[in-house]
Amino acid sequence: MNVRQGINLRVYGILFSEDKKQVLFIDETVNGKRLFKFPGGGVEPKEGPGPALIREFQEEMNVQIELGELFYVSPNFHLSFFRPQQLLSLYWQVKVKAGTPTSQIPNLHLVWKKIEDIKLELMTHPVDQEVVTQLLARCGGK
Repeated sequence: MNVRQGINLRVYGILFSEDKKQVLFIDETVNGKRLFKFPGGGVEPKEGPGPALIREFQEEMNVQIELGELFYVSPNFHLSFFRPQQLLSLYWQVKVKAGTPTSQIPNLHLVWKKIEDIKLELMTHPVDQEVVTQLLARCGGK
């Protein structure tokens, strides 16, 4: 495995429905590959992780969020999906401050999943599977 120097820093949000029974996911196609993941994306140069996540939600869903609890930081080695770099992912619980999540990007679909219907095998990325395991443990899912 040839891993380049540097770290690909990614940020994601865990958005619960108002009744706390559903979680928002993204189903999108990138470079011909279908991805099922949490909303979020990459941190740009000279951008902090928190502001990056706020920007990603604005760009992808035209919604303003506030960051809540830092839910998960990937403790294991993961290889970035699209480039040979080590991946470091941060996941926050988020709340909507203004707007209603609506996809702003072609081939990006918002999917609300009931907690009891969330399965590890739905998730494209291994780190998202780790997060789902923690999510289900905290929420009493299966």
